[in-house]
Formats: sequence, C-alpha cells, structure tokens
Amino acid sequence: MTLPKKHIIHKAIKWETMLDDGAVESLSQIAKKEGLTRARITQIMNLLKLPSDLREFLVGLNDPKEIRKYSERKIRKVQPDSLAELRANSSLPDLILDGKDAAVAKV
Repeated sequence: MTLPKKHIIHKAIKWETMLDDGAVESLSQIAKKEGLTRARITQIMNLLKLPSDLREFLVGLNDPKEIRKYSERKIRKVQPDSLAELRANSSLPDLILDGKDAAVAKV
C-alpha cells in the first residue's frame, strides 16, 4: 500500500480553484476529469466546510503516516456539534483520532 504524500483536502482546494477560475463549470466536469463519481467529488469538497483551523492543520500535514491518521473517512465521522465542544476544550485533531462520535456527519 502506498502512503499519501498530501492530504486529500489539497484536491478539494485545487478543485475549488478550478471552479472559481472557470477552468471547469461544475463538479460533474471535475468528476469526469478525475474518473470519480459526482458523489465522491462532493464528499471530498465537503472538507472545505470544516473549521478553518482544522483545514489549515490538514493542509500542513506532510508525514504520510500522519496524513493517514487524519483520513477523510475519519473526519466525516465527526459531528459538527462536537467540533464546537472540542474547540472550547481541546484540539480539533484529537477528536478525529478519538473517534468520539460514531455517526457520520455532513461536515
């Protein structure tokens, strides 16, 4: 298995830039270019809805093992109300690793 070199949030940022610059007109076009489903593109793009401090943390990851620790799948399990609670008490990355909430959230 190959470890990732960048967190998947980098793709979401790239795609957002492509949309903003007019390089593509829709998420459907991105899906065609990437060979992914529109639903999968939406899942990845939803990472951009995370709190800015968590987005910055993910963008700054450069160790493949750390990147895997904070996978998109784990992040999707975090409930938005837990993010607010955690922000007041601790660090956002800890919530992801703890797997505190089992229900999938639309972040």
